[in-house]
Amino acid sequence: MDFVKKEDYDCLLKQVEELLEMQKRSQKQTDDLIDMCTDAISLLAHDTDRYRDKRIKNILNYPPLKQLRNDPAIIIHIMPLDINTNIDLTSQYPEQIYYLMEPYSEKQAVYLYNADGFYTYVAETDDTINTYYHIKGNGVFEMRIPVLIDDGKGFVIHEELFLSSLHERIVKALNVQQCFSITPPVNFYVSLINIDETFIYTIHRQLIGPFKIQTLLLPKITIDDIAGLITAIKPALHIMWQACGAKGYNK
Repeated sequence: MDFVKKEDYDCLLKQVEELLEMQKRSQKQTDDLIDMCTDAISLLAHDTDRYRDKRIKNILNYPPLKQLRNDPAIIIHIMPLDINTNIDLTSQYPEQIYYLMEPYSEKQAVYLYNADGFYTYVAETDDTINTYYHIKGNGVFEMRIPVLIDDGKGFVIHEELFLSSLHERIVKALNVQQCFSITPPVNFYVSLINIDETFIYTIHRQLIGPFKIQTLLLPKITIDDIAGLITAIKPALHIMWQACGAKGYNK
């Protein structure tokens, strides 16, 4: 019977101990990762997240936006939505008159208008919409800007880019609303759901899907410029505003 030499036994025992320690570390890393994911999901699912509140404060204090907010006719709502929130506010505002959406992609967009509204989407498929505007006849403006995150660098949030882009789009929306003579106070609804963490970003991209815009009696019209948009849609807006009894619709 051969006996194991003590030095060989000690070496083997050391290897086993190292393997056990590695397994423990690996298990701890796995447990820590699960805990981190659970905590992240928990934080992102609640609007009381201090990190998110800080972002809201930063956005509202961004000088160009702060200047806009000083206008009593402009109301900017920052909406920290959770994963269970319906991202489409359409049902909450039945008096909507038209859509104006703008895809973030630089690819050629398709502009369509029917009785339900004016909207755009990237030419490939309906579900490639990245950024959109909803501009309602009562002055409510809703916007989604999801793609200001650098996927190649661990989902880095470009806060300055987001703020400048947000300001640019609000100014553009004001100009468009002025073209349509929208007179009520303007409400801006800005969703923060896509400038947080990857979980929310991914979920929101999955939820967005194609927009369900019913086609009514009016035919679809392809429009490639703002002047064409105004020419095509303004008469219909006047009819709809008058029909719903909107005050000052023609001022």
